[in-house]
Amino acid sequence: MKNIGIYYVAILSPIPALVYLALINYNLAFTLCMLMYYFYRSVVDAERLIQLNVIQPNERWKMLNPLDKSRYFKVLYLSNKR
Repeated sequence: MKNIGIYYVAILSPIPALVYLALINYNLAFTLCMLMYYFYRSVVDAERLIQLNVIQPNERWKMLNPLDKSRYFKVLYLSNKR
């Protein structure tokens, strides 16, 4: 996922389903999907950082911490390194 366009598609594609669940007031499914989305984003962010050689594969667990995600904000969302 070195291409930033593919990364944005990967992180934004679940949003319509979350919006739909919120609009129809299906609270339990919405809450569960939000939790799954949090872990999904952690995995996707870690994979991008690993492919860009910013972190090592054994440091993948760091992406579960929002403060560690913010440390890599510029690399994750703004850079298109190849």
